Amino acid sequence: PHTVFYGRHSRNGTILRVDTAHLTDQNYVAVDLNPFAQLPNNPPGDPFFYCSSIAVDPNDANHLVITYSNYGVVSVWESQYAMTDSTQWKAVEGNLPDLPVNWAMLHPDHPEVCYLATDLGVFYTDRLDGGNTVWKPTNGGLANVRVEMLRIRESDLTVVAATHGRGLFTGRLDPDGLNNAIQWEERGPNNIGGRTRTIMVDPNDPSGKTVWAAGVSGGLWKTTNIHAVGIGDNASTPREAYRFMAFPNPFSSIASMSFQLPEAGPVSVNVFDLDGKHLTTLVQGNYPRGKHTIRWSPDASLPTGIYMAVASFSGNNITRKLLYLR
Repeated sequence: PHTVFYGRHSRNGTILRVDTAHLTDQNYVAVDLNPFAQLPNNPPGDPFFYCSSIAVDPNDANHLVITYSNYGVVSVWESQYAMTDSTQWKAVEGNLPDLPVNWAMLHPDHPEVCYLATDLGVFYTDRLDGGNTVWKPTNGGLANVRVEMLRIRESDLTVVAATHGRGLFTGRLDPDGLNNAIQWEERGPNNIGGRTRTIMVDPNDPSGKTVWAAGVSGGLWKTTNIHAVGIGDNASTPREAYRFMAFPNPFSSIASMSFQLPEAGPVSVNVFDLDGKHLTTLVQGNYPRGKHTIRWSPDASLPTGIYMAVASFSGNNITRKLLYLR
């Protein structure tokens, strides 16, 4: 009781501990839980990250799992000495893809079992084991969507996952800690509109004024009087007429991209990382009317992560997100 752990939204990855939270005043100095500088640091110029969650073992306050946000950082760390003044940490990211981790949760009866809410759904491990930790996705009934938070009701081991744009999902933990994958069930809210999942400009309407919108809980909507959906100099042609698609997505070796040209014209397709760095130009030149397919095979040194394919068609720019999992 009265012990609080916290991490700051700053360029310092240090975790702090307050031992007497009910008695502290502005003169209290929190305990630094990174005395050996083992946790990530964030010098200027590197991608910004911060502590996104701290999971405390409900049976042992010495045992913490902490997570950091953003790409390009070791995201998951564990300590068994959080109540001491000489806290040590070990990275338990293991084989987890390089992606933002938003929340960590320990199994209350089997603290070697851990769950992570990430930008690609929920991952779990049967055993936290330093650099040898094996993480597996558990998105059955859920989706590979961004999950912001996990909370547990310990009385019956019910877990709630809060997603970005897909509402809430629930599942149950195995009380024996053996079958640790979770089968999720969507919980809504089902009576709230506005959670739009996708929008499509009808390719059968040459005016570009017919637009379909699909909501998670709000059904399917259509309008026939949208104006000026074209972008750039060629506003008479809607962007969707070019049908720029990427598949498979996620991909592990080769990403295929296709596009449909309603008429002959200039085309360029470039790939960028999330910092805006140009990686490669896939095509640059004039193409005839019709459907075309191109492929991107990343260099073996390219790290796992999200990349952006940007296609330009006569002033129309279309971007597709590509998830590369090596």
